[in-house]
Amino acid sequence: MHLAMVKLAEPARFTQHVMPVALPTHCTQLHAKCLVSGWGQRTGTG
Repeated sequence: MHLAMVKLAEPARFTQHVMPVALPTHCTQLHAKCLVSGWGQRTGTG
């Protein structure tokens, strides 16, 4: 898993296009269906 944190000079303004990421509050069961979101390519190049 990759995670990045960014310190902003001022608070972000949330809009319909800019929203906080909802982090899980507990672990899921093994082989449970999950929702994954992000950006970029769905396949790797190396």
